[in-house]
Amino acid sequence: MITEKTTTKDKVALFWGKYLSFLKERGVKEKAARWYVRRAEEFIRSAKGKKLQEQSAADINRYLE
Repeated sequence: MITEKTTTKDKVALFWGKYLSFLKERGVKEKAARWYVRRAEEFIRSAKGKKLQEQSAADINRYLE
C-alpha cells in the first residue's frame, strides 16, 4: 500500500475547500463567502500561534468584541 504524505499546504487547501462547501450548503452566496473567508483568516492570524482546533467559543467571542 502506497501512502502519500500530506503537506501543510494540502491541509490548508482542504480546510478552505471544506469551509467554502459548508458556507454554500447553508445558502451563503459566492460573493459573500469571500467576506466570511477574510474574517476567518483574520481570526486565525489573531490567534498568535494557537492552533484553530485549540480555539474555544470564548476565544471567538473575545475576537468579535
